Amino acid sequence: MRIKASKDSYKTKPSVDDMKKICWCMKNNDCIEVDFIKLKELIEVGHSVLLADFNEVGSIKEDNINSLSCLALDIDSKENPIQLKDMIELVKNKFDITPKIYYCTFSDENEFKFRLIYRLQEPVDVETYKILYKAMAWKLGKYIDNQTVNPNRIWAGTNKKVILNEDDEPITFEIIVKLVKSYSNKIKREVSIL
Repeated sequence: MRIKASKDSYKTKPSVDDMKKICWCMKNNDCIEVDFIKLKELIEVGHSVLLADFNEVGSIKEDNINSLSCLALDIDSKENPIQLKDMIELVKNKFDITPKIYYCTFSDENEFKFRLIYRLQEPVDVETYKILYKAMAWKLGKYIDNQTVNPNRIWAGTNKKVILNEDDEPITFEIIVKLVKSYSNKIKREVSIL
């Protein structure tokens, strides 16, 4: 898959100034070709990543995204804390998928702030990604950071162990259709009530 990665790696959470540098780097550098082993290595040594394939250099806007090959979920709810292993199990039970990569964030202390990266069986476009993310966030509600729906989201790496799951279960087209249909019906019901 093709992604963007920061030039520098970080041993602690990037500061606001660091994020400006990371954004500049992402905007001005080509996508790189990686497999999930390389993606794991980049994240584990503290590189930030943008998990999208861009059409051209110079813009990290949504309309410049060609496709996305994975979906990252950000879990750090203070009101409804859940541990990493419990969230993996919850998602597995609801959707019959398991993450390809998972790791705790820089600021995590007890496995309550983490990222789950799910492999998409086939790359998707921006609109499909956004509706899929919204549908998953709706189903997982209180645990997902809803501010992370944008497909051009830059994900910070970590200074903790990153797990690569060789036996992951990807998000299939059938799962996407089922989730999107369910979410669409929910929206229609809400609109008809108004």
